[in-house]
Amino acid sequence: MNLWLKKVEESDKKEITKKDIRDRTLKFWRFTGGVITPEKLIDYASRYKHKEDRRIARNFLNFAADNLNAPILKTWAKEFLPAPEKKKEKALFAETEEEATKTIDDIRYAIDRILDSKMNYITKLRLIAGIVLGASTGLRPYELGRLTFSMLKPALDKQYFILPSEISKTAFRRVIPVNKESIELLEMIFELKDKIKGDKPFAYKTMSNNLAEHKIPLTLEDLRHFSTTYSLTVLGVPGITEAAVAAHDTDKYGVRLEHYVKKRPEEIRDDYLKFWNDVRILTEEQRRKIEGLF
Repeated sequence: MNLWLKKVEESDKKEITKKDIRDRTLKFWRFTGGVITPEKLIDYASRYKHKEDRRIARNFLNFAADNLNAPILKTWAKEFLPAPEKKKEKALFAETEEEATKTIDDIRYAIDRILDSKMNYITKLRLIAGIVLGASTGLRPYELGRLTFSMLKPALDKQYFILPSEISKTAFRRVIPVNKESIELLEMIFELKDKIKGDKPFAYKTMSNNLAEHKIPLTLEDLRHFSTTYSLTVLGVPGITEAAVAAHDTDKYGVRLEHYVKKRPEEIRDDYLKFWNDVRILTEEQRRKIEGLF
């Protein structure tokens, strides 16, 4: 760190630029606690979106890699703190099949593939419960992956839980309503709690690896896109309600959200579940197969 700051100080850059580099570097250092891991880089990139934050962090890691003979830092910098892509012409439609938002039939097909796979029954149930929860709430993949049993437990009685700000990229806690189908699956997950390693039933790496390894045509990122599209275009959830739950378009709704979030958690839950509570992603046959896993 001292060598990097010395290099910055001795450069011919303007003083205001040097100060910006120092400030952003120290912010990055404080955030990571001086211990660089892929998880911390992902967290940093999620929390700090400004391209200069990422650029300066990348430059610092590249400098550290050369001075410490640690080339892995360059690899991590490129993979987890990517430079923004050049803007290109955009289309208001999906130009490829991969870009298209998943439909409820796509999700059901993926669940069929999970049920027919050679995964053990606990892995199957965790995947399916996580998929249904993500698809019906719009949780970001890393938010879903960081949920603990203690965070989720209140939902079994109240049909909502509070998502802490520290596991989200947003600056505020959120009410996450949980519909009847997800409650049923969560109850099964809690019955298996003693057989699940760790306290995170939907750990991001575990779920992503299982989906990829068994060639399930679904990613955790697909779930949030599906939830938003289904909420707004199929169920007719008001945009501000969807924004309050999934933290979409928080800048767009701005002042209105400040008033909306003064509602009691139960009111936000009821506003959302008025549309989502009776939605069934699983088919009857899938539910029977899941019950047969026990």
